[in-house]
Amino acid sequence: MAGDPIEKLRIKLINDPNTHSVLKEDFLFSLTQFKALIEFAKVQTKTENSPYFSRNLADVLKNYNDMADIAYQYKIHEQYQHSYTYDPESFTTSCMLYIPIKINNVPILAFVDSGAEKSILSSDFLEGLKLDKMLDKRFVGQARGVGTSNITGRLHHVMLTFDNEFLPHSLTVLDSLGSAVLIGLDFMRKYKCIIDFNTNSFKITGLDVEIKFLNEGQVERYSNKILTEEQFNDIISSDDSNGKKRIQKEENTDDKEQKKIKTHESTELSKEEKTNDAFIVNEQHVNQLIELGFDKSKVIEALKLTNNDLDKAAELLLTL
Repeated sequence: MAGDPIEKLRIKLINDPNTHSVLKEDFLFSLTQFKALIEFAKVQTKTENSPYFSRNLADVLKNYNDMADIAYQYKIHEQYQHSYTYDPESFTTSCMLYIPIKINNVPILAFVDSGAEKSILSSDFLEGLKLDKMLDKRFVGQARGVGTSNITGRLHHVMLTFDNEFLPHSLTVLDSLGSAVLIGLDFMRKYKCIIDFNTNSFKITGLDVEIKFLNEGQVERYSNKILTEEQFNDIISSDDSNGKKRIQKEENTDDKEQKKIKTHESTELSKEEKTNDAFIVNEQHVNQLIELGFDKSKVIEALKLTNNDLDKAAELLLTL
């Protein structure tokens, strides 16, 4: 290795106080890593869209600023490869969160946006939703966020229907909006809503409302327009937007199974207590120790030996 020019360059850079920290910290500690950086620099001199295209590699290697810049480009490329391999979803577009609702008893898709302060309606849909006569034009102004839009007024009391639940709310009306209607943070806080990505659904706590978010195909097909009852019912009955009853059945089944398990455990515990007539086990201590992962029979034996002393029983169990 003593005659290796790359190794000599590496040693020189290590000992040079002017060498950039990114080189010393991430590349010079290993000859293999440094060689990988040199190969990456060579590729940069042959890549047309690279700022180092057609540059002489030796000149690049002599320039510490160029080497530091290439080192950062190498780290960026490594992060890109890691992200592309282990987080490919970050390179695709995410389907926005839309749910089927009714406004003033007219079916439409609503965009759920927890980043929006207010719930909003596009002025293009006022007439279709039969709300154009109820617009309070005293509340005009400008809405500022990522961009700016003109506020044309406010609807103070609009009946929104979520899975047959009627919920009144106010809507700010804008003259330009990417969606027909937007459910904002004001509505979600008021009705204690949950965006649940585990079940891919929008939930309203206390009202037994759970509406599945639409898939990308449904969003493209039905968003930004007034729906017919047939279209609305098709969405509600589809596998991607309906699942509430199935989920409730699964939860009921789980509850029954849990009850069976608890009943069985109580029966087993009663049997073990009866076998120790001279000793009355502290059931609360038993449950606490079982939750820590100890075997029931050993828990009862430990409590018996320690006269129901929870701390001593725990110490005893750890030594068994």
